[in-house]
Amino acid sequence: MVEYHVDDIEDVQSLPELSNVPYGGFPSVRRDTSKRLQMHWGHDEACAHQKAFNSKCWRGHSGQQPLRPKDLGAADHISGFVNDLTGWNPRPTADELAEINRNRLGTKYVAEESAEKVLGKAGKKNLTMDDNGAFIKIIRPGANRDGYWTLDQFAIQLEDLCDVILVMYPERLHIISLDNSANHRGKRPGGLDPKRMNKHYGGAQLKMDKTVVPQNMEGIVGDLYDNGGRRLAPGATQHTTFQEGDEGPYWLSPEDREILKHRVATGKKVSKALTKAELSEAIICHYPKTKDQASASKPLSFLRGLAERLKVPTFRQVDEYVKGSGWMGAQKGGLQMAMERGLIDATRPIKYYSKKEVLDILAACDDFKNELCLLEWVGAKYNVKIVFSAKGYCDVAGFGIEYIWAVAKNFIHRKPLKEREKWDDFDTIFREAVSTKVLTMKAVRGCGRKCRNFQRAYLLAAAADKVSLSESNRISINDLIHSVDPVPYQKLLQIQKGVKTHRNVADFCGKDILCIIKNS
Repeated sequence: MVEYHVDDIEDVQSLPELSNVPYGGFPSVRRDTSKRLQMHWGHDEACAHQKAFNSKCWRGHSGQQPLRPKDLGAADHISGFVNDLTGWNPRPTADELAEINRNRLGTKYVAEESAEKVLGKAGKKNLTMDDNGAFIKIIRPGANRDGYWTLDQFAIQLEDLCDVILVMYPERLHIISLDNSANHRGKRPGGLDPKRMNKHYGGAQLKMDKTVVPQNMEGIVGDLYDNGGRRLAPGATQHTTFQEGDEGPYWLSPEDREILKHRVATGKKVSKALTKAELSEAIICHYPKTKDQASASKPLSFLRGLAERLKVPTFRQVDEYVKGSGWMGAQKGGLQMAMERGLIDATRPIKYYSKKEVLDILAACDDFKNELCLLEWVGAKYNVKIVFSAKGYCDVAGFGIEYIWAVAKNFIHRKPLKEREKWDDFDTIFREAVSTKVLTMKAVRGCGRKCRNFQRAYLLAAAADKVSLSESNRISINDLIHSVDPVPYQKLLQIQKGVKTHRNVADFCGKDILCIIKNS
C-alpha cells in the first residue's frame, strides 16, 4: 500500500475520490487510533494601508511613472485564525450557533480583567458570527478610532474562538500556533513575573497569586540559608503578600514593624489621576448621552481629552500616608520572597543585594520559569494547546497564514488608487480581500502546502547528519522529528542567509504567491 500526503498531489481537490471527503483527505493509516486527531490553527495579525502598492509598476517609454502618495493613508488591522482543513473563516450552522450561545449564557470570560477593560464587563454575550466574528477581528487602528490591538483584545478573541471550535469540532484536539512576540507572551493577572516586582514591599508592583516553593533550589545559589528558621520547606505554600500573623519585612526592627504595619496618614491631601474606568464613569455620570463615546474600552488618552473638552475633572484628592507604612496586605517584593526561600542571607544589610540580583535569583526558580503567560493560561482552561513559532521565521509560522496575508494584500494593491481614495471604499476592498471570495479553500490550502514545504526543508536540514536525502523521502515527518536533534543555531543562520529576509514571505515567495492566486 502506498500512502500520499495531499501536499504531494497538485490540484488534489479535483480528484473525484476526495470531492466529498471532509477536510480534503483521509487520516493517515499509520496514526495512533487511540489518540484524538489534531486540528491545527494558525494565528497572526496584519495591517493593510489605504495607499500602499506593489513594489513594481508600469513605466512609459521614457521611464515615466505615476505619482505616488506621500503617506500610506489610513489602515485596517485584522487578527485572524486559519485552518487549511476547514478553510478561511468557517461558519457554524444555525444549530451549532444556538448551542454555542447556550454554553455562553450566564458565563464569564476566564480573562475577567481583560474583558472588563475591553468590553466593560466580564460576562459573555451572544455571538453572531458575522464577518467580524470569532475567527477574524477587524479594527481601524488609531487613538481616536478603534484604539490599538492589545493583548486584552486578543485574549477575548481567543476565548470566543475556543467556545466556537469546541462545538463545531468537538472530536478534535485543537492546537493553536501564535507569533512569538512580546505582546503574546504577556503575563496573566496574578501570574508570577519577576520583571514586575520591586525589591522592597509595596509600591506599584504586580499583584501575584500564592505559589508553592519548588524543589531543588540549591543549584541556584548553592547551599540555602536557614535565616533563623524562617526558610520555607520545599512544597510549602508561599504567599506573595503579607498575611495576618506574618512577622513582616525581615530588615525592619520589631518596633518599626509594629509602627508601620498599617497605613499612617499625614493629614495632608494629594492629587491622584483617575484611572480609565474611573474617568469613563465620571464622564458618563456628568453627560449620560456620552455612554458609547466614553466607554471604558476607549484609550486613556482619548478619555482624558474628552474629559478636558467637557470640563470633567481628571484628578481626585486622596489622603497622603507616611512613606513605608502599611506593609500588612502589601506585596512582599523580591527581598522578602528570596529570604523566605533561603536564597539570600537575612543577616546581610539589604543594600548588599541589588534589585537585579534578587530578581534574577527568583527568575531562576522553577515556579517563576514555568509560569504560563495569559494566552497559554486561557488555552489551558479550555483544554486547547497554545504553541509559539520561532522568532524571525514567518515562512513556517501560523500554518501558512503569512502567505494568506500576502494573497489578500496583493488583491488590495492591484486595485487602482481612485477606487480606494475614500476610507469607506478602502474598507470595503479590505473586507473583500479577507473574505472567502478571495481567500478560497484552494488558496488557503495552497498557502498551507507552501508552509509545510518549508517545515520539511528545516527538518531535512536538521536530519542531514543522520538521514540521507533518499531515505528522508520514505519516512514520515513525525518519525523525522523524533529521530533528529534540534537544529544548531549556526545552521539556522546559514539557512536564513539563503533568503532575502524572513520578515515578509512575499520577498522570497512572490512567484509562489502569484501562482496560488492564479490557481485559486
